[in-house]
Amino acid sequence: MAGGIATDKMERLVAGNLAFTLGAIARLPSCRLFSFDESSFLLATGTKAASENWAFLPSHSLEKSKILRARSFFGELDLPFVWPVLPNAGRAYRRALEEEGLFQQGELTAMVRTARFLEKTPPPLAFEKAATKEDAALWAETAWRAFGSPPGAPASFVNVARELVTEAGFLLTTACRNGVPVGTFMLASCGLKAGIGVYYFATLPEERGRGVGSAMMDRILRIASEGTSDFPAPGFVVLQATPAGARFYASHGFDALFPIPLCSMTRDVF
Repeated sequence: MAGGIATDKMERLVAGNLAFTLGAIARLPSCRLFSFDESSFLLATGTKAASENWAFLPSHSLEKSKILRARSFFGELDLPFVWPVLPNAGRAYRRALEEEGLFQQGELTAMVRTARFLEKTPPPLAFEKAATKEDAALWAETAWRAFGSPPGAPASFVNVARELVTEAGFLLTTACRNGVPVGTFMLASCGLKAGIGVYYFATLPEERGRGVGSAMMDRILRIASEGTSDFPAPGFVVLQATPAGARFYASHGFDALFPIPLCSMTRDVF
């Protein structure tokens, strides 16, 4: 149980938030989308990072033709991609991927917590909501650097951010200290009962260990608890943690729900 919600229901909510987020990004003008059906699709953002391009097919079984279509789709665009394997997938699902050269290269951990405030007092930061294309570009550059890349976010990544600021259900936020960006997060919500999903939660390398992450998490929990004009107050938060981030989230009250293996044809999936 997580905040009184059964684990199987939480699994559906986490998968549903991920599907909502990826689906919304896939429909942006700057992205490429190939749909198999209402819930299964291929998303290409144009950014040459596997974590920015997804094959999302949340079914129990998997046909070889869909794997070949995905390989062709991303191959023609010359883009690496990830293929998450959700809990409802059977053994044959993973075997089908491996037979076509997609092996597990990493793993996310689906996590959840209720929206009560943190015990610690975070450092004073300003939280700037991205409301314009200029704000979105700043958010994108900060997020890009926060995940360890050199300065100069690719245009494809910036374009996605600029288009998301006008999408309902999304909130892109840059954390600043004395007017200087120090971290980012993005929230996604598809309704009151679906929780708030956290994405692109990252702190600039030179700011780590200075309480920025805790301050950003406190801000997120306040939004999830109290709501804003952009978001209802669902009372709980969901996310998919990388191995590097899972320990931080656990220390801030998140419970692990289930692993999400990431299959890919490239080793770098984070």
